[in-house]
Amino acid sequence: MSARRPIPADDEPSLAQLNTYVGSVIAGGVLVAVLAIMVGQGEGVRPTNAFLAVLFAGCFLAAEFRPLMRFRTGFITVSLAYACALMFVVPGYGAAVLVGLLSIFADLRRGVPIKQSAFNGSMLSLGLAAGTAVLRLGDIQHLDGGSVSILGLLTIALACAVVYTVCSVVVYVVVALVTRRDVIATIRSHFFLTLPTDGVLLPLGPVMVGIGQDHPVLLPLAILLAYGIARVIERSAEAERRANHDALTGLPNRRRFDDDAEAALEHAAAHRGVVAVLLVDLDGFKQINDTYGHHVGDAVLQEMATRFVAVLPDEATVSRLGGDEFAILLPEVGDVADVEALAMSLTTAVDAPISTDDVDEDVELSITASIGIAASGPGLDTVGSLARAADAAMYIAKAAGLDYSVADNSRQGKFAELASALTSEELVLQYQPLINARTEAVTGFEALIRWDHDERGLIPPSEFMPFLETTPLIAPLTKYVLDHALQHLLKLHAGGYPVGMSVNISVRNLSEGGFAEIVGQLLSRYGLRAEYLTLEITETALMSDADASMETLAELIALGVNVSLDDFGAGHSSLAKLRDFPVNGLKIDRSFLRDADTDRGRRMIRTLIDIADSFDLIVTAEGVEHASTLDFLARSGCDQAQGYGISRPMGPSESLAWLAGRSSVQRPIYLTDTDPAVST
Repeated sequence: MSARRPIPADDEPSLAQLNTYVGSVIAGGVLVAVLAIMVGQGEGVRPTNAFLAVLFAGCFLAAEFRPLMRFRTGFITVSLAYACALMFVVPGYGAAVLVGLLSIFADLRRGVPIKQSAFNGSMLSLGLAAGTAVLRLGDIQHLDGGSVSILGLLTIALACAVVYTVCSVVVYVVVALVTRRDVIATIRSHFFLTLPTDGVLLPLGPVMVGIGQDHPVLLPLAILLAYGIARVIERSAEAERRANHDALTGLPNRRRFDDDAEAALEHAAAHRGVVAVLLVDLDGFKQINDTYGHHVGDAVLQEMATRFVAVLPDEATVSRLGGDEFAILLPEVGDVADVEALAMSLTTAVDAPISTDDVDEDVELSITASIGIAASGPGLDTVGSLARAADAAMYIAKAAGLDYSVADNSRQGKFAELASALTSEELVLQYQPLINARTEAVTGFEALIRWDHDERGLIPPSEFMPFLETTPLIAPLTKYVLDHALQHLLKLHAGGYPVGMSVNISVRNLSEGGFAEIVGQLLSRYGLRAEYLTLEITETALMSDADASMETLAELIALGVNVSLDDFGAGHSSLAKLRDFPVNGLKIDRSFLRDADTDRGRRMIRTLIDIADSFDLIVTAEGVEHASTLDFLARSGCDQAQGYGISRPMGPSESLAWLAGRSSVQRPIYLTDTDPAVST
């Protein structure tokens, strides 16, 4: 047979519908047997060539007992080639009955349940009966040694195509019922699965019959040729399997996930159904990988794959997208509450301790998971939009310390609007000056993003950045900001102003890998020294994913880029953590400067500056609005200052004009305090 899939368990929700279909196929097989008996009474049942009939029947059984390729939901064989040959040597519809009985026998010997065995045998009987009917209509069922006309050749080709089509359709209707997907979409996506095997080898059936009748001495060569072709096809099928499956876990990969999700969405659109995607990210996996080695990390991923498969319903599929990220596809969802219950089951499965042979028996590994859930609906009707929504929900869950988070469909509209704003460059940069707190010489600018909305005007980042940081747009946005900021920095240097540039980044930029390389490439593109760039990340964000960020922070420092801890004092860093962070600057949160006119507030600011000095960190104070505050900061040892009291953020051309009116500028304070000011 072609591709065989097991009948689901008795608790399958669609059992009644499935049983009706399976029963109909088995009844069809019985009718084929009745038809064969009726035709055989008139035409006889004796094979035209008993030797060939026995040979091909034996080859069919051998192919059934040794499948060409096994996979999770069944297996593929080349036995249809020999079944097709039997149509030409067994009169009437006898081949259909014979092959059906042989298939049932082989299945039962392998321990296949009786109902599934009967279904498989009936499927083959129906396919061969349809092919035999085509041969009989073309009056070419028996190859008697004479030449075959073009019409006869076309009839044989049509019969082979009919056999393959009927068998494939019968099987993939079952697949559609089990996975609750659209029948037409399932057939379309699976029809070509066995075409390179059965579809290619089927025509060898009549060829072997012709050789066996006219030149039997060459028959072993024909069978050997069929075996050789089968081996080539086996390698091709294995290559295709590898292209669609993860080598480590054996699960479908991202490519297969995209195909399955697209088919599920097509079915949902046709039947007004709902598709759900759960994106699972393993928290703490990197630490296990770094501590115990990649071989232990691989074992953990394999264990997670096994656990996921064990808790998922039959209609769900789990894929490994890469790294420690998995995706679960639910092709038909009745209630989002059921999806949330599944998410909790996945969380429970992940939370269970992990034991491996590569770690001491008394050591149990443990990780947790952050899960994002997205269900199809308005604005979430493509694979890309559904995956992005699940990804955003997953990061919300991770940031909030939740087991899972469900995407809000209304978020998709905002996501699309922001994506459009990014590509159309509606997101613009303004630049706020930084000055030496003691000399008031300009040391640089901080690049601040704004959304230049057609209807609402300039929208501050506080209204869109928190949302954007939970979406995959944060990576291209950060690259966009860096690119434009460094372009402007190059113009400032060309104009005779050797100042620095500060850019805010997200913790997701640090944790997703490859960020330091992107920064290095941009600096090289514009021929700028790394020391002129300062990257700022908030204390709270860094603490939320410190372990995953450390490696990238160290790479940035090694590159020569300055890294500053933004909004210091507003989060919850300990002095031990501050010691461990690979940063060379910090920015005192503006909330402290609001109390700079009180003794308590000033003592707090001096304490923060003293802490920074003890770690040899450059101190910047933001939110400076009064000259008296700037004077206090200078006397307290603060290095840099910025705020509306110095200048509001301004556009690129305005910043150049503003610099022209300043008495002096200097190189970034991170380079050295002794660099002379540049008069203007």
